Amino acid sequence: MTAPGGTSQRSTRATALATLLVGDETKARRALAPAMAHASGAIELGARSVSGLVAAAHRVTRPPRSLDPADWERELVALRYRIWDTGPGPGRQEALAAYCACLAAARRAVGARAEDGRRERVDAILRLEERLLDSRHMSAIERGTATRAVTRSRADIAGQRLE
Repeated sequence: MTAPGGTSQRSTRATALATLLVGDETKARRALAPAMAHASGAIELGARSVSGLVAAAHRVTRPPRSLDPADWERELVALRYRIWDTGPGPGRQEALAAYCACLAAARRAVGARAEDGRRERVDAILRLEERLLDSRHMSAIERGTATRAVTRSRADIAGQRLE
């Protein structure tokens, strides 16, 4: 099923969820709007799609809070595989944007107090991601975009500012 503008409900929902990871409620609501408009037709996609939309809508109304590093890592890995598994086109660009948005949420995975070695754990995950991006599964432009996102995230969790 395709949402207005030619994007699938699944990719619209994924974009909304990635935006939620960053914590921008306005962008999240805009991204969710097309998916929610098609919620009545989502029954054709199965109950998982509808429940996913409802869960995403619930997350929009909650205040941003820290993420569990393990949950954040699982989402990051799933989004990286989504890039690798998607052919050229808008879907792949959306997958890359969702991946970069998830990377930007590294600060939330560290948490406010960075207890329990979270900063080191998140940095190790980001270093691994950086190595995994050096594969034949991505174009040079995609790899550059993702690598810059990793670099920004590593600087962010280290408290540095990149120009």
